[in-house]
Amino acid sequence: MSKSNSKASRISERYITSFYDAINQTYLAILEARPQYILVPFRGAEPILRGVQLLASLDRNSSKMPRVIPLMIGEIDREISDHPYSFSEEEKRADIMKRLGRLKLPIGHPSFSIPARLLIIDEVQKGGSMSKNFGYVESALKKLRVVAELSGIAIAETGKKRHERFSALERERRIRPIFVEKLFTVDKQHFLPDLQRVDSNRTKTRIPNSAERMELFENLQRIHMEKRHPDELVRSKSARETPKKSLRINRPK
Repeated sequence: MSKSNSKASRISERYITSFYDAINQTYLAILEARPQYILVPFRGAEPILRGVQLLASLDRNSSKMPRVIPLMIGEIDREISDHPYSFSEEEKRADIMKRLGRLKLPIGHPSFSIPARLLIIDEVQKGGSMSKNFGYVESALKKLRVVAELSGIAIAETGKKRHERFSALERERRIRPIFVEKLFTVDKQHFLPDLQRVDSNRTKTRIPNSAERMELFENLQRIHMEKRHPDELVRSKSARETPKKSLRINRPK
């Protein structure tokens, strides 16, 4: 698919810039908060995570990024859908318990342990799903007797009424909303990883190689380089435009 015909190229520069600003704010918030682990509900939040990792790489800060734990909890509830990406609540809770149980987290009484810092990153429309997922993780931490401070960053579209529970978590400063003009990645298959069920206990994922997805990250890289690394961008452009000098070959006399 040519760039001129791709769906990404039909997204306005205004929306792309707004999306970049939200990704950049998320990236900077992670550097400031320094959580031990980032929890990312699959699949909707994956483009946000990849954007954050891209900016960290461009800034040579990849080593400062926490370990990412993908959770299969961002999917449709099986009780209301037979979609192949759907998971039951029992499966979602089991996935969280399994993945958190593998981590090196402090167990015991909060008075005798330094809490682990866990951060959920998700995209939200009304916030009902993120609120529910927040509760799933809290419940798992309690069952595992893990001492942890759980917080969240929500990439939220402006101008939408939020779920009551989400608003409560926001008031408690447990979830921080970062606003974007339009969440154009929501439910768009060309931006999101493919999730396939291998059997009742295993799933596998495949990252799409679509023109739309590649163009999105190219735009994020372009904007970040223009804003944060203009000198490097000029040097790179100059190097590409400077013709290589022909090699002089000394011929034997």
